[in-house]
Amino acid sequence: MKLEMELIPETTWYMNLRKYLSYNGWEEVRKFVLERAGNRCEICGAKDIELDCHEVFDFNEATSTQTLVGVMALCKLCHGVKHIGHAKSSGSFYTVARHMAKINGITYQEAVQKINDGFALWKFRSRKTWKVDLNTWLKFYCDQKGVPHADTF
Repeated sequence: MKLEMELIPETTWYMNLRKYLSYNGWEEVRKFVLERAGNRCEICGAKDIELDCHEVFDFNEATSTQTLVGVMALCKLCHGVKHIGHAKSSGSFYTVARHMAKINGITYQEAVQKINDGFALWKFRSRKTWKVDLNTWLKFYCDQKGVPHADTF
């Protein structure tokens, strides 16, 4: 599937790059990501709209490590799918689920089933204590920018 939800375990909410960087540091990352994406949503290709930066994590169940592996530019609808828990509580669930269905070429009912499966995985992962690794991606970013990096997280 081209567009899937990515719910962060409740035990690691707010442990993200944006929280740990200064405002200026996050704005530099944001500018880097948007320019790299050509100011388009990296999933649906939307342009000439406000874009968000979405942090992408990999989950190693064996080591209980959540590793930041990328940051991508997303439109509000694609970002809403990634964090569909927010859409569920804000009343925009139907809109985001339909967007997920459209982008993936599946029915609304199939999208809802995938969302339900995603919530089951989220509940399972939320029972664990995770180690969060932001440094792996931050080192990559610093290398791309040609700036020194110090392990801080």
